[in-house]
Parts: sequence; structure tokens; C-alpha cells
Amino acid sequence: MFFYREIMQNIIKNWKQKQILSGTLATNTSDFFGNSVSMNSAGDRIIVGAERDERISGADAQGLAYIYVSGTGGWTQQHILSGTLAIESDFFGVSVAMNSIGDRAIVGAYADERSGGSGSSGLAYLFVSGAGGWTQQSIISGSLAIQGSDQFGWSVGINSIGDCVVVGSVSDERSGGATSEGLAYVFVSGAGGWTEQHILSGTLATQASDRFGCSVAMNSIGDRIVVGAEDDERSGGAASEGLAYVFVNGTGGWTQQHILSGSLAGVNDQFGNSVAMNSAGDRVIVGAEQDERNTGGFLQEGLAYLFISGTSGWTQQHILSSSLAAGADNFGHSVAINSTGDRVIVGAYLDERSGSVANEGLAYIYVSGTGGWTQQHILSGTLATDATDYFGWSVAMNSTGDRVVVGARQDERISGSAGEGLAYVFNEE
Repeated sequence: MFFYREIMQNIIKNWKQKQILSGTLATNTSDFFGNSVSMNSAGDRIIVGAERDERISGADAQGLAYIYVSGTGGWTQQHILSGTLAIESDFFGVSVAMNSIGDRAIVGAYADERSGGSGSSGLAYLFVSGAGGWTQQSIISGSLAIQGSDQFGWSVGINSIGDCVVVGSVSDERSGGATSEGLAYVFVSGAGGWTEQHILSGTLATQASDRFGCSVAMNSIGDRIVVGAEDDERSGGAASEGLAYVFVNGTGGWTQQHILSGSLAGVNDQFGNSVAMNSAGDRVIVGAEQDERNTGGFLQEGLAYLFISGTSGWTQQHILSSSLAAGADNFGHSVAINSTGDRVIVGAYLDERSGSVANEGLAYIYVSGTGGWTQQHILSGTLATDATDYFGWSVAMNSTGDRVVVGARQDERISGSAGEGLAYVFNEE
């Protein structure tokens, strides 16, 4: 009887929109609040990046990031983060990540530079929360990211404690030349501050614009990393179907363990444009936003691939597709996974609930059970009803997988065309 009651309780649960987050300074057209989102393990702290927002009124797009906390009165804006060197069009907030407790955060600024010049070598900023609130702890830069347009900070990830981070530098190169295949940097925090521990590169990411580092994710301990290379290819040709690389840190340091590829990923499918890893680091989800269910098709509705690690290595477990994505919906542009790896959320920022061409955006919840992976729910934003609101551009999920945040970077608080951006919080109840 108890087992039956438990099943019925799970069946009648539903996802409900709890609150819409907006930035107090994100009031201008294309501030892109919601371009990136991250949530702590408990699901009571959120960071939202607004890569074109500015501290003072003006045309600059230096970027900001907003911290929110959940209490008895709902979600409140706790703090606005800004980078001390992000004073030009530096896109601070293009990427964000928060540790498990929610007292450490990393923010990428891919067009920022350490010298104050006009280059776009990129920087990333570390913040900590203490008795005095949030403070900037450190600015990190890649030792090889010294040229304009290296774009260090395009993607960021952080471990549970917050003492290890990974930063994608999507147009960087290992040789110092102009090939711009992409790199990813691992940094660790110690008594002497933050230091660069290792530079990750993909064995097949050797050509111009392979975009290794376009997406990164790290497990809880910080000894496993997955890096997406959305324009890389397994054959060495020009197909650009995309790859994702898994790295592990052992006694000999960081080594490439496996290269993931999608069984349906063909020409320009951008497998690896988004990645997420569970707490143990034995499950990975990879988005392929230009992929399609039917081999050789051109719909580009998007797919997401689930991989698991076992005694025989990494294997593709399942391919996720959406029930409503039947056109160029970019399903898989964003992905997130819970701690155990049995729940995921996938954003489709050009999808629509009505079947029209509105492209307001949707996000899909999937759960894994005895019968495999099933689509549990489709999330939509109550204000995301206009074309190009881009609900689903970014997604994040808490540890248990019963709370999510979805960014809609061109949505607006009232009907209009402002597009300052919003983020939506949903709970399973």
C-alpha cells in the first residue's frame, strides 16, 4: 500500500513557476539578463549573468551578475557583482557558476583584458560571500590567453567546495599561433591564492575554430571535467559535427580519458555546444542544438545526448528529443543535470508552446527510471510570449532536481520590445 501511495504522489506532482527574477539595473534593450544562470546545491541561491548590463546608465556593455537568495518571502536580490577591470564592452556575465553552498562564484568576461587595452584576451573573476557580503577575491587569466579574441572566460565551471575552477578559452591556441582551436584552463585555490594548475586541450581540436572550450563542466570533487568543442570533428575533416572531451585528474595530473561523439551528429550539428556533469562525474549530458532526429535531415531541431561511465568506459545511454521541437528550435542550446544524474533540463530557446513561429522558447524536464528516460514536463515562462524572448537560453538545476532556473535573455517585464531579460524559477510540487 505504501509503495502504491508513493507512486501516486510522484504522479500528481507538477512543476510550478514560483517567481520571475529581474535585475534592478537591467532595464535597457539587450542587457541580456539571463544570458547565463547557475544554482547552488540546495536551490536557495542563484546567480544570473547580464553580459551587456552596465553599472551606470550608458551605452557600455561591461556586464553585471546578480545574486538572489530564497527566504520565507520568496526570492530577493542580494547583491550585484561587477568586475573591477570590466569597464568597457567586456561582457562580464557571459558565463557564471556557483559552488554547492552558494558562497563562491566565478564570472567570465570573455572580452575583458588584463592590461586595460582593447584586446579580448578575456578574464574571469572569483567572488566569495562572507559576513560583509560578496567581495571580489581574485581575477584569473590564462597564461596563453594573451592575444585579442582568445576569449578566455567564454565558459566557466566550479567544484562543490569552490576551490577548483575550469575556464574555457574558446579561441585560444596551444602553439601561440593564430589557429584558435581553443583551450580550457584549470585553476586551484591554496594558501598563496589562485594558481593555474593545468591547460587542457583536445587531441583532435587542432584546427582553426574547433571551439574547444565553448562549454565546460566539472564534477563535485573537481577531479573530472568535460569540455565541449562544438565545431570539432572525429574524422579530421571539415564536417564540424562537434565533440566533447572528458578529462580526469589522477596521480599523473590531468589526462584526456575519452572523446564523446553523438551517434546522429553530422555536418554542423554542434554537438558539444553545451555540457553538464553530475556530482560523481560518471554521467554527462551534451547538447547538439543543430542536430536532428532523422539522419540527413535539415530541420535542426536539436538533440541532447546522455553518456554514462562504467567498467567498459563511456557509452552513449540515450538521445533526448523534444515533443514540440519540430523545426529549427535549438533544443540542446543549454543543459543541466542533477547530482545523481537521473534528472536533466534542456533548453530550446527558439521552441514555442503553440506550434506557431513565435519562438518564445521552452525548456524540457526529463527523468530516468526503470523504463529509461522520459519527458516529464515542458516549462514555459508566463511573460515569454513574444518572438525571440529566448526562454531556455540558459538553464540550471539544484542537487535533487526539483528546482530549476531558466534564463530568457531577451524577455521583458512588461509587454514590449525592450528585451532586457528575465529569469524564471520553477519548483516541482
